[in-house]
Amino acid sequence: MAEETNVEAVETEEQTEVQGEQTEQTESTEKTYTKDQVNKMIAERLAREQQKNKEKEEQAKKLAKMNAEQKQQFELDQANKRAQDAQDQLARYEMQGQARSMFAEDKISAPDDVLNLVVTDKAETTQANVTALTEFAKTIRQSAVDEIMKGKTPKDFTQTQVRTADYNKMSYAEIAKLQKENPEGFKQMLGGK
Repeated sequence: MAEETNVEAVETEEQTEVQGEQTEQTESTEKTYTKDQVNKMIAERLAREQQKNKEKEEQAKKLAKMNAEQKQQFELDQANKRAQDAQDQLARYEMQGQARSMFAEDKISAPDDVLNLVVTDKAETTQANVTALTEFAKTIRQSAVDEIMKGKTPKDFTQTQVRTADYNKMSYAEIAKLQKENPEGFKQMLGGK
């Protein structure tokens, strides 16, 4: 009877949470859901909660079967596991900070998803991954600079440019001098390329 009431309370709470999530989603994205989609979301949420409850019930049954010493050992093991998980997570955050600073030294801005690719449990491996990615970024950067710098040098148009109207006013000696000093300009003025 108490379990049935507990299950009903959990289901009511789950439905309230799902409705709250749907309201937030609707308000922020204005997305509408079909009845089938809503039913599917509710069923998925309900299945997750039932799985959590089942795991809790299994643990409670294990504890009920154990004697006092076994219960104490089980709880100690659980606490040690949680402590180890917390230490691992803290170490990973510290490694992410180190990787981020290594990228910053090379003037590379690395978002969290890139950091997740290079960060491992071991500092040496993380450093090798960061170094490899940094070298790759430098290679790409240099190839982009080389591509931009590739091409012909702009022509020097600072030399005297003669317009066609001025050409008609020039004497033969001035035309010969222009042809000798600036053959490309002379060619272009006459329509050549």
